[in-house]
Amino acid sequence: MPSQQLLNTLSLGLLTDSSVLSETGWILGLNQELLFWVPPIHRRGLFRPSNVAVISQLPTKLNFATFVHGKHWAECHNPM
Repeated sequence: MPSQQLLNTLSLGLLTDSSVLSETGWILGLNQELLFWVPPIHRRGLFRPSNVAVISQLPTKLNFATFVHGKHWAECHNPM
């Protein structure tokens, strides 16, 4: 399991103030690679790292504490 410090560093790299949110809802990386998808209902109110507040009916602040990717992406779903 990655350390909290690593997760904090990872989260800063995933979503930056200059990250591009594509028309299809994907956050794009520096090389235009697909990083993660944001559902339509959460796009308008998406916090960026330097935001203090977002004026939206549904403000959305991402938490990367349990973020998984690559071969482990399916671990993000934890059935009850």
